[in-house]
Amino acid sequence: MDITPQTSKPSPTSLSKLQLERKITDCGYQPANMQFCRNTQSDVITGHISFVQLASGPMIHCTDAFEVEDGASSSHIEDMISFNILLEGKVNYALNQHQYHFDATECPTMFANIIDGSQVFTRHFSKGQHVRKISISIHRKWLMERCMSEIDRQTTATIFAESCTVHHWPCPNQLITRAEKIIALNSQENLTNQLMIEALTLELISHCYPLLLSLERHAQPARVHLTHAQRTTHDKEYESSLAQLLHQQLTLKQIEKQLGASISTLQRYFKTHHQCTVFEYMRNQRLELARRAILLEQKTIGEAAYLAGYNHVSNFVTAFKKYFLMTPSELKRNHAFPNPSSNKA
Repeated sequence: MDITPQTSKPSPTSLSKLQLERKITDCGYQPANMQFCRNTQSDVITGHISFVQLASGPMIHCTDAFEVEDGASSSHIEDMISFNILLEGKVNYALNQHQYHFDATECPTMFANIIDGSQVFTRHFSKGQHVRKISISIHRKWLMERCMSEIDRQTTATIFAESCTVHHWPCPNQLITRAEKIIALNSQENLTNQLMIEALTLELISHCYPLLLSLERHAQPARVHLTHAQRTTHDKEYESSLAQLLHQQLTLKQIEKQLGASISTLQRYFKTHHQCTVFEYMRNQRLELARRAILLEQKTIGEAAYLAGYNHVSNFVTAFKKYFLMTPSELKRNHAFPNPSSNKA
């Protein structure tokens, strides 16, 4: 029996800044910080936008909408891969210290974001831009649980060997067809359509993932980090416990007592998993907190310096630039919404 997907063209919806922020936070990307050129309660998106958490694990985000205002939305993301098929329009975003621009004006394109650890993702909006795309997000844990061999696990770990990478390919016709079908099915919520979306999504992942493996085979060998799934429960407790101690000025002996492990064990663990000492790890984590505070909480550089435990802003800026390869001011400019007069891809 031939089952035809049940689709219909729903009436366009409009989202205000608050409504869009709720959609983003409801799907698990918290906290979301949004800035738009006009500080109004008017619509910032017109069209169709959805975030759907599939029962099998992946998150799928469908967009067929116009961006009404210039602005930016920042969220905290971690340990994931997102495969994106851009069918129409332009997409601009920032990941940590880099900006990325993709253009499907002439033909559809696809790109993937690979995130190891914690990063801040900022999506830029451009007034008048029409965007049609799908994004499929999968977590590292989800991939690791499906590895059938040690080779699979090592290969998957290698893909995450860098903290943040972005790859770009021409989009094959069969993936364009599947993406279009997902957008069509997503227009009406019912069980049949949901099952078909889930099947198509897994099929897209099965086509996209080998593209990453192909890149790794041609890349220089990278150091393979042990994944969270491979660490012991005791190991995870070290980082969790240290997170509660970041703002205390402790000696190694005091840290040893708080974590219930010898200094040599702790130093060996952090050298193995993070390639740094315990103190360096704590300093880096404080800088990470400062970075998120600047981007997600709109803290000033002085406030972020205090949060990171620095009495002098100049020392904070020096440490920040050494760790992130850019100053706090440069980071803020990188994630700020674009100038309305420059609508470049």
